Amino acid sequence: MVDVAQNALIRRLVRAGAGSDDEIDAVLKDAGLTDVASVLFEEVLFRCPEPVNTAPVDVALVVTHGGERHAVVLRMVRDEPIRVVGDDSPGCAPG
Repeated sequence: MVDVAQNALIRRLVRAGAGSDDEIDAVLKDAGLTDVASVLFEEVLFRCPEPVNTAPVDVALVVTHGGERHAVVLRMVRDEPIRVVGDDSPGCAPG
């Protein structure tokens, strides 16, 4: 479930996405890469259809800004929930 702060960040990202690189840069500087990457990750999960592949597939989402990097790796396979198998954010362990 998306909270008020995440919803506000989503709206800012959508507006910035239709604008210039400077607008996206401003959102990243203000909100921080970790929060932006988290919102993007949740959006990917929300929009991702149920996997149909029988062999496990790992998909990485890597977001960079300046010298920072945030990566999340998802494992997708039929008849199983999509799960995080790698996350380099502080305090997160693979699921």
